[in-house]
Amino acid sequence: MKFKISRNEITDIRIFKSFSDIKTFPLKADKYLIVSDIMCTKKFTNEISALKKKIKSPCFTISIPSNEKDFSILNKIFDFMISKGFSRESAIIAFGGGTISDLSGLAATLYMRGIKFCDIPTTFLAQIDAAFGGKTAADFNGYRNIIGSFKQPDLVLCFADFPDIREIRRARGELIKYFLLSPDSFPQNKKKFIGKLEKDIQFREKCIRICSKLKMKTVLMDPLDRGGKEREKLNLGHSAAHAFEYALKGKISHGEAVRLGLEFEFILSLLLRKLKKSFISRAALYFSISRPDVDFDKIKFKSFQEALLVDKKNRGAKNKFFTFSQKGKIIPAREVKIELIRKVFERMKNEYTCNKWPKS
Repeated sequence: MKFKISRNEITDIRIFKSFSDIKTFPLKADKYLIVSDIMCTKKFTNEISALKKKIKSPCFTISIPSNEKDFSILNKIFDFMISKGFSRESAIIAFGGGTISDLSGLAATLYMRGIKFCDIPTTFLAQIDAAFGGKTAADFNGYRNIIGSFKQPDLVLCFADFPDIREIRRARGELIKYFLLSPDSFPQNKKKFIGKLEKDIQFREKCIRICSKLKMKTVLMDPLDRGGKEREKLNLGHSAAHAFEYALKGKISHGEAVRLGLEFEFILSLLLRKLKKSFISRAALYFSISRPDVDFDKIKFKSFQEALLVDKKNRGAKNKFFTFSQKGKIIPAREVKIELIRKVFERMKNEYTCNKWPKS
């Protein structure tokens, strides 16, 4: 699949069942830097070595701390590239999950005002979402993705045999988001479909293709995320999700946080307007597929509120959520009163403590 973002930007997306299916590396450069993290370097030692053999030009690797993406790590990447004489004809290859993708993409954007960028996502979450769309980012003072830019990858390579079962389960939040946005794009029995993902590589490949097409189709309508109504829908669940991540100090995966964020914005929708019973039943069914193991007593509402105030999606408002209309369409809700936000938060806390599902 090739998606033309602008006159000069084309993202080439290639999806394979297995890493062994790739014969040659299609992105040409004078030098390459493979950026990975400590966990990925250990898990994919053979694949990284094989990739370096497929690349004819000089190829270096750098391993950074897992699940960290601040400016001190960016500095290390830049220091390494300068010491090895990387030029504007060089390329960075992100080999890892969403964190590696975000940080590597930002490094590729900033180094010499932009060099080539290839993304090889290793987690299922990255394969169905983070690797597409061109957003790059670094964290700052604990706030997620607060510093960043847009850079479409020149090449994305997805291998369905990379993710393990744990990573597939962690990605359920983003997958449920796609179910809510475009239910007809997936098989009717969503629960059975998710179950097959853990056992069948062919189903994983199919899921990656569906999600990548859905996301890129939406991204093309608003490549720089200027507030276009269609691209904004991809933020469903994310306002609350980033606040949960901040309040839990990173002790929750992004996919699990998105799952919490979706439920938060669903309950907010129930309180803001009367939703159709058919949509409530469908959403509750999706939520029942997966529920994160979270101790709400450890989530401080003050921290949750603080994160909401600095969310990029606010666009000048005090807060901005993406809620459901009566029929389940996505509509923004701005300047939601703090009393209502607290009410939703306390309701979720109570429902998780009592192990109940949201009801109208």
